[in-house]
Amino acid sequence: MQKAAELGLAVYPKRVERISQVINSGKFDDLSKFPDNSLTKEEIEWLRVAYSYPNGPILDPRPRKGAPKGIYYDEKTKQWKSRPYITIPG
Repeated sequence: MQKAAELGLAVYPKRVERISQVINSGKFDDLSKFPDNSLTKEEIEWLRVAYSYPNGPILDPRPRKGAPKGIYYDEKTKQWKSRPYITIPG
C-alpha cells in the first residue's frame, strides 16, 4: 500500500494522518481570498494529497473571487495564481 501511495496510485492513511496533525487545513477553506503564499513543506504535501499527485502541480479547482476556474500554486514564484479560462474549440 505504501509503495502504491508513493507512485500516486493510492492514499496511504498514516501519511495523511501525519500531515493532517501538523497543519491547519482550515486556512485553505476560505474561498473569498487566495491562501498565503508562504507554504510550509507539510502544507505543500497536504495540498498534493488533496488536489494533485506526487510531484505534480497543486491545482485547487474550487472557484474563488477573481479565479472562476480555480487556482494553482506556482512553486517557482511561490505564489497562487488564477487558472486561465480555456475554451475548447468545437
